[in-house]
Amino acid sequence: QLAITGELDRIYPGAPKRVVVREPLRTMEIVANDGFTDQVLWNPGPERCTRIADLEPLAWRQLLCVEASCIVSPPLLPPKAIWRGTQRLTAM
Repeated sequence: QLAITGELDRIYPGAPKRVVVREPLRTMEIVANDGFTDQVLWNPGPERCTRIADLEPLAWRQLLCVEASCIVSPPLLPPKAIWRGTQRLTAM
């Protein structure tokens, strides 16, 4: 369980494939189906939010970016190889 009170930029190596974000009025399920090993949680906080042109100054209070990622062990591909990753978001 995590409460957002300001700037946050955190990597969760080996995170579970399924993450549930619960808010008072809604719940979102995020599933990293294939290809991802890590999760990143990010929120600009009040100070950085004012410097992001496409965000309202108080948007940080309602923003949580949950990104499936491969930060700890990124895939290394030979020329012309393909890597695929999927992430599914479901409003519950």
